[in-house]
Amino acid sequence: MAVHRKLLIVEGKDDYHVMLALRQKFGMEDIYEISPRGNKEESENVDTLLTSILVEAKKSGQESLGVVIDRDTADPNKNKDRWQQIKNRLSPLGYAMPEFAPADGAILPSPELGLSKIGIWLMPDNQTPGMLEDFMRLLVPENDECLVFAEKTLQALEEKEIQRYKEVHRSKALIHTWIAWQDKPGIPLGQSTTRYLDIDTKLCQQFASWLNELFNETQDETN
Repeated sequence: MAVHRKLLIVEGKDDYHVMLALRQKFGMEDIYEISPRGNKEESENVDTLLTSILVEAKKSGQESLGVVIDRDTADPNKNKDRWQQIKNRLSPLGYAMPEFAPADGAILPSPELGLSKIGIWLMPDNQTPGMLEDFMRLLVPENDECLVFAEKTLQALEEKEIQRYKEVHRSKALIHTWIAWQDKPGIPLGQSTTRYLDIDTKLCQQFASWLNELFNETQDETN
């Protein structure tokens, strides 16, 4: 009996647990699997994930493959454009890649027999440089006063130049500070997602729609 596997691959453990929490919230536990591709330095996790895309896309029985990856900074001196990195890998296989990442997430039909349908979501919103923690910040309930104070706290540290986080990790510092001020400080990001964040925001609903189109809708079969 043929296996029709549906898989979402992510960078590391934090991404994995947030995606697990969202999958439960969306009621899609039985639809697709989730797999983290690394637990090393972030740059290594990204490289591992990028390599995994080609491997998984060619696997026998892989019906749909989702990829959630940080877009990170757009500064070409610090980081290559993430969309272009993915495009360079998938275009030679025949995938029709738009010039720019679609705002509501990319869905790439299988170009031929033996290649899976692929979905690409660049954190946080496919357009803005950032990462998982920026996505979470955008899901904080509107007009939340603690987020305002958390932002002011980081600004105060930076004005005194006593912050110890790297600029690229500022969103991590912000969301973890905000979580630390909730009724259960220190709980992991996954639990924070279900307990404190607003999944009814437009961005989160776009993400849910992307998952649904990728894993629930039958593609126009070319294979």
